[in-house]
Amino acid sequence: MVARTAEQHIAVPALRMRWLRLAFVHWSYPPHAVQRLLPAGLTVDEWEGRACVSLTPFTMADVRLAGRLPLPGPARFAETNLRTYVRGPHGRDGLWFFSLEATHPLVVAAANTLLGAPYRLGRLRVDEDAGRIDFTGRRVGGTTGYRVRLRPGPPLRPSAPPSRSSG
Repeated sequence: MVARTAEQHIAVPALRMRWLRLAFVHWSYPPHAVQRLLPAGLTVDEWEGRACVSLTPFTMADVRLAGRLPLPGPARFAETNLRTYVRGPHGRDGLWFFSLEATHPLVVAAANTLLGAPYRLGRLRVDEDAGRIDFTGRRVGGTTGYRVRLRPGPPLRPSAPPSRSSG
């Protein structure tokens, strides 16, 4: 999970897009609590002995198929991920998505059909007012939702990644 470059290079991306109004909200858990939610073959990645679960609401914009063709439908739409950080059987890092919601029906259908990703249609909003951003969401037909209110500050400056101890 700690790297400045990708472990794998993708020669021809299937999609290109921009993420706007993005938030990462992290909760820390004991690793065993998250591990029991993962499928066999994945190991929860730890940071200082803890596992993180992240809610990531954002606005997707300018989605293009194969980098060229605009996606039919709205040019901008809301999406939310609930995810954790994992390692695969060969030690490669990745993400495990507990849920993915989007307001674009075509994205939901295509991601489920082509990728097998657990996308669901969501009732999601991203509102801006008086220097704050409100993210709200609920899965269509679901009973649990969220509301995150942020007041953005100045951009963070990159820092050097921590070194992994080899054991």
